[in-house]
Amino acid sequence: IALSPDGHKLFTYKPNVKRGARSGDIYESELTGKEWSTPKRLKGEVNTKGWEPSCSISSNDKRLYFSSDKPGGYGERDIYVSNKLPDGTWAKPINLGPKINTPYDEDAPFIHPDGKTLYFSSKGHEGMGGFDIFTSVYPVPDLHHVAYLCPGSLDLSACHFHWIGPGADFCDAIDHVYCGSSRD
Repeated sequence: IALSPDGHKLFTYKPNVKRGARSGDIYESELTGKEWSTPKRLKGEVNTKGWEPSCSISSNDKRLYFSSDKPGGYGERDIYVSNKLPDGTWAKPINLGPKINTPYDEDAPFIHPDGKTLYFSSKGHEGMGGFDIFTSVYPVPDLHHVAYLCPGSLDLSACHFHWIGPGADFCDAIDHVYCGSSRD
């Protein structure tokens, strides 16, 4: 579901069939030489009994943005951020709030390497319908607070859901966006 900016950490989603169809967690593998480690469930408070289907890691490896349908959110699926603690576990997630999250689904967060620009999919913000892609900027990145500006829509109506940009090229402009779609 995500690759770290340096290409050495791979985040995957694993469904938990014992808990039901909409239940699963985020796992992490590390690249050593040419070999990937066996995926390990993230330690800390990111994974819940709910559904955490997507994530993105900050370029400094200290913040994990992810979606979850855990109780207490604004809608069906919300975007959260968790800070990495000194022991390598993930802290209690912070909901990105009602400017990002709506009563509907938000998913597929991607945090730009600048640490301020967030791209995500939403069914709740005004767009073309279904999952549309939005961007929002957090003016002052801070490891303890989140206050994103109101999101704006990107005109990528043929795309929705999970997508990534090609590393540093993505930093400068949105010349290339890779997206997946179940639409014909």
